Amino acid sequence: MKNLTSIRINLIIIVFTIISSSMMVATLQSGLPVTAAATQEHVAVTEAAKPAQSASTVTKVVNSHSNLNPSDSFAYVADVSMPLSATQAIRVTPVTVNPKKDILLEPAGLTAEDSEAWLARAKAVATEDYLKTGREQEIRRVDATVATITIGSSSIPAVSAIDISSYQSWMTATDFKRLSKLGVRGCVVKLTEGNGYLNPYAANEAKLARNAGMRVTYYHYAVFTSSSKAASEAKYLVSKLKAQGVGKSTLIFADMENPSTINSSSVGTWLRAFWSKLSAYGYKNHGLYTSLGYANRDKMVSTVGNTKTWIAQYPYTPSKYSMQHSQYGAWQFSSTAQFSGMSNRSQVLDVSHDYKGILAPKAKTTYTSSAFNRYITITRNGGNIYRNFNWAINAPVSKYYHKTLLAKTAYKASTGATYYSLWDNAGKSIGYLNSSVTKVAKGIQGAGITDDRYVKVTATSGNFLRDFDGNPKQSVSKFHNQTVHVKGFYSHFNGKRYLSTYNNKGQWLGYLDSGLTAATTIQGPGKAYGKYLTISSNSSTLWANFSGKAKSTTKPYYKKTVLAKYIYHHFNGAEYASVYDGNNRSLGYINLVSTKLATGPWGVGYSIKKYVSQTSKTGYSWRSFRWIKLGNLSAVYHQTYVAKRVYYHFNGSSYYSLYNSQNQFKGYVNASVLKSTEPWGIADAINLKVKVTSKTGYIWKSFHWIKGCSASKYYGKTLTAKKRYRHYNGSTYLLVYDSKGRTLGYINQSKVK
Repeated sequence: MKNLTSIRINLIIIVFTIISSSMMVATLQSGLPVTAAATQEHVAVTEAAKPAQSASTVTKVVNSHSNLNPSDSFAYVADVSMPLSATQAIRVTPVTVNPKKDILLEPAGLTAEDSEAWLARAKAVATEDYLKTGREQEIRRVDATVATITIGSSSIPAVSAIDISSYQSWMTATDFKRLSKLGVRGCVVKLTEGNGYLNPYAANEAKLARNAGMRVTYYHYAVFTSSSKAASEAKYLVSKLKAQGVGKSTLIFADMENPSTINSSSVGTWLRAFWSKLSAYGYKNHGLYTSLGYANRDKMVSTVGNTKTWIAQYPYTPSKYSMQHSQYGAWQFSSTAQFSGMSNRSQVLDVSHDYKGILAPKAKTTYTSSAFNRYITITRNGGNIYRNFNWAINAPVSKYYHKTLLAKTAYKASTGATYYSLWDNAGKSIGYLNSSVTKVAKGIQGAGITDDRYVKVTATSGNFLRDFDGNPKQSVSKFHNQTVHVKGFYSHFNGKRYLSTYNNKGQWLGYLDSGLTAATTIQGPGKAYGKYLTISSNSSTLWANFSGKAKSTTKPYYKKTVLAKYIYHHFNGAEYASVYDGNNRSLGYINLVSTKLATGPWGVGYSIKKYVSQTSKTGYSWRSFRWIKLGNLSAVYHQTYVAKRVYYHFNGSSYYSLYNSQNQFKGYVNASVLKSTEPWGIADAINLKVKVTSKTGYIWKSFHWIKGCSASKYYGKTLTAKKRYRHYNGSTYLLVYDSKGRTLGYINQSKVK
């Protein structure tokens, strides 16, 4: 199967949406159209737009289940041949089938050049249909190169059966014999389609398949759209079955792919009418073929049950290690298979794996045994361990995944597979297991398994081992509660698991019994911390997680106080804290070297020396950060202090520790009510008449203590005071003017009255 992409056309400006090839696997496995867009092409459309009519290539069908409408089939594959018009090469969805959407499906098998030519034609056809009907237009594309598989390859699921129609009329007797030698034991032949088509090659194809030793069953491609039409198709099919001499016990499949049929909610009712008519004629062995991705799949499956359902779903790279849909009778996993020596290398086949024996008889397998007596480790999960070669299940492989067992005997099957008879360390038989899911070990310790995880050493006694002979390398005691890196492990036959451990410098520590450890992560387990930290670096990183994703730098939080809720002892030797702000918002994880431990939510105090004046008449100064009051701010309004330390509190505020000129502590005050100033403080505007009452002292020109004149010069005189300063030295100074309004300077308030 090939990459499926989708192009949609809407409105007058038509948008062709191409889906990226990375979506391919999901598309193929779901069977549904992809809708996510990767790139867009915009094509202007006018009423005069005409579809391209130049000569082009026409799709030649290589494979399909439908002969009347090949592109409707899930298995549709095409090639290119003679020129034909675009309208003939591209089939528009009938309005009667879908009045809201036209879906144009690119045929598989086109070269890159032809694929682009096809797209150009498809756009023109879609444009014409849009102008005629107004419908949404969707173009589904595929890659230019078919991903073929080779029947007989050791990597793919075993091919139990093929299915063929007139498109495989090229096959010769030699082709069938080669397929038989490759293990193909069944062939499903298309007999009829609708109410009038007969595969003209059916009789010969069935004969060639039988002559090659294959079981032959048949399918009918259904197109009915009512119960009566279903009965009519069944009647037509019966007439051809009888004409071919097909026995009534033969399994007959209804191929349910036609869009008009499968998209109806009544499809289950119609299909039952089809079965009923077949049964009435004696053909009571019924099977269903359909795609996994169809919306009404379950309605169709319910008419025959899972065991009689042959499901189609094509992985891009089918693998025998990823067997799928075993709940159904058979799984068709590719429509583009080829085989060595095929008579026509340009052709392809549908191939299926039979789970329940509905397509092919189960081949009798012979086994050749030989003594083995080696230890194996189960390295792949999935599947079963069997009690015997009648395939009675003893246990799921998952029960023993990554365990080491003793393989006493090896059984070489005629199919090419090898099975081991397995025993545990108690001498108990576990059963038979395909060797492909195991690895032979060098010794009793088992095969080494690559790992990449971290564990914490929980034990205080015991040893890291140098080898599996029990020789100690070093004691675990000095690693107690430390995190170590596990790069591999061995599941010993004794039932213990030994970890290959390394320190954070990449040095090998030895093999450690996993029972002496506990699972952890690279950062180790988080321990409740509940302490306050002040972020002391403005160039560190706050991490979003421990996978290396940064959340922010510490610059916006420099000197801020945060709450560290948990602490992590990282494998790299560092300690990290998960930190939160005062609004309980996570800031991320920070290395503790970028922080300082605080004694409380007020944080770490930073030394400063600045003069500040108190500007609020409300609030308090605090004796401590336990919010014990020291004084009312109103009593020291506009008083000037020196701030010696600043604290960036967890509550989001900053606080200064204030001192007077006698170095007396005056409390912690919120920085929001303090104003940075000079030692003389803030000027209060006043307008007072004062009389000089002292003959000593000076009137100062400035607060740098430059003398203006002696106070005695104005003794007994009245001056005007226009500003008042509450100086850091504890005194209050007035800015005074003489009677003529001339500035005299600053006088201590104690010198006037």
